[in-house]
Amino acid sequence: MTGAETINGKAIKGQPVCGVVAVAHVTGRDPEKVFKGFKKTLKMADNWRGGTYTWQVKQMLDQYRYKYEVSTEGRGTLAKWVEWYAMPGVSYIVQSGYHWQAVRDGIVTDQTGSHPIADYWGRRKHFKKAIKILTNRGTRKKSEVKK
Repeated sequence: MTGAETINGKAIKGQPVCGVVAVAHVTGRDPEKVFKGFKKTLKMADNWRGGTYTWQVKQMLDQYRYKYEVSTEGRGTLAKWVEWYAMPGVSYIVQSGYHWQAVRDGIVTDQTGSHPIADYWGRRKHFKKAIKILTNRGTRKKSEVKK
């Protein structure tokens, strides 16, 4: 994230779009397009602001043809989970508290940007579950590829 991204004409930072941003980050897609994808695929109301549940994140990963596995293995804080359980070179979408973030190689990304876990504002949130991204099962449509 460059910090300049918007969703619905508003800056991403400060909006409740953590699940949307996490999916966008691990799939390499534009957050605005992923937000619109959530609305269309999941038939969200026009006033939906971006809050997501696990089943919705999984459904969007299915929509984007990603293979994944969900794990609740681990306990303690997000920082401890990253230290003890996260494997190098593997991308995860992690839920801690009621917040989603993308994690890879000790770097955490959410709507506030990308940060090393030691500097991340939510490092002390309680770990709930991780969605480990295994592979991309297919290719993107030509219209989805960034130019």
